[in-house]
Amino acid sequence: MTKFSGKYVVFLLVWGAPLTFGSSRAQAVPPNDDCTDWIMALDGDTAFSTVGAATDGVEEFPTCHFSAYANIFHDVWYLYTATCSGELTLDLCNSDFDTKVAVYNGYTCPAPSPPMGCNDDACGVGSGLTVTVDQGSYYQIRVGGYIGQEGTGVLSLNCAGDVTAACCYPNGSCENLTQTQCDAISGSEWQQGQMCGQAGQACAVSDCLASGDCFVAHPTPGCNDPNCCLAVCFQDSFCCNFEWDNACVAQAEVICVQPTGACCNRNAFQCTEGALQADCQGPGMEWHEGISCNQVSPPCAPAVPAVSEWGIVVLLLIGLTGATILFGNQRRSEFSRCTLGHTT
Repeated sequence: MTKFSGKYVVFLLVWGAPLTFGSSRAQAVPPNDDCTDWIMALDGDTAFSTVGAATDGVEEFPTCHFSAYANIFHDVWYLYTATCSGELTLDLCNSDFDTKVAVYNGYTCPAPSPPMGCNDDACGVGSGLTVTVDQGSYYQIRVGGYIGQEGTGVLSLNCAGDVTAACCYPNGSCENLTQTQCDAISGSEWQQGQMCGQAGQACAVSDCLASGDCFVAHPTPGCNDPNCCLAVCFQDSFCCNFEWDNACVAQAEVICVQPTGACCNRNAFQCTEGALQADCQGPGMEWHEGISCNQVSPPCAPAVPAVSEWGIVVLLLIGLTGATILFGNQRRSEFSRCTLGHTT
């Protein structure tokens, strides 16, 4: 031990290994380290890093068995939504380590084994492969390394094939077609990037310009409330493409807010608040949309009888009055005779 200016400096020698003091800084873990933490990948280039990632995927034998190893080490996960129906080509060629990649059909975790495709060395020690995809379907991409390799790189994606979208027919129906197919149909309109299954939004104007009641089945597509029509067709495009049947009505009753109002029964002198029009039917029943009972004009009261009915009422009243008078006079006469005939 040597003393310098009042401070002690300690020299330690550890045989065969360097000595470090304190704890080393923890290695950062990629945010998509686990399958459940996948990140969306788009067409084009996506930078990635597998440094510090664990290996949570399983060994994929024999699909990923290359040079005696079937696992993908230090894997990170991406989810891709196919933008075409055709071939998806991906590569990790622009990476700084020996990569390995696999593609799975679906988005569940653990990933649905076996993978659709797997590759180790397609461009030097970089990986790449091509798989067949369907537009709108989900695919998991597992990126990692060979025998413990980790590093950084670029995931490149390119989808080539037929792109389908909503084709709006002149009659208001909708079908997912390619642009070439849609253009061949006179009067149709191709809506790039939109699908018929998306609540009829692609053909909303034509789909929901219908006169039929949303809560009554009718043989034509769509109904008279655009908001309700779009909401129902989002769940079932049949309702806006072919017919507004009982199944569409059942969905409308669940999804849509039916208008309510005051139901006035003028025959019974009763009024019900917040009634549906369908529940306010029959003689003397009046439905007033969107108002309360005290707003009904004229006030909810018994129906006024016709003139002929008034005549009958008057005659009955006159008859009853006359009978009462006659009966009363007779009783008084008998009483008077009885009294006058009494002797004391």
